[in-house]
Amino acid sequence: MAFLEKAATQGHAHAMIYLGNIHFTRKDPEEAVKWFTKGAEAGLPDAMAGRVLRTSTRLTFLSLLLLRILSGAV
Repeated sequence: MAFLEKAATQGHAHAMIYLGNIHFTRKDPEEAVKWFTKGAEAGLPDAMAGRVLRTSTRLTFLSLLLLRILSGAV
């Protein structure tokens, strides 16, 4: 995972999405939202939308994303 984190922090959008998936699998939706959002901001908005539809915790994800949008973080 260290390799993915390094790539993501260097701006690789696909690495950001992979990290989001890992954090969702590990039941860490706040960290997943962070990485999915960064991936979308880096140019992969379709990937972010796809993850919302595929996750069993999509309500948590959507709640956290809405909070980020309302706070101006997205």
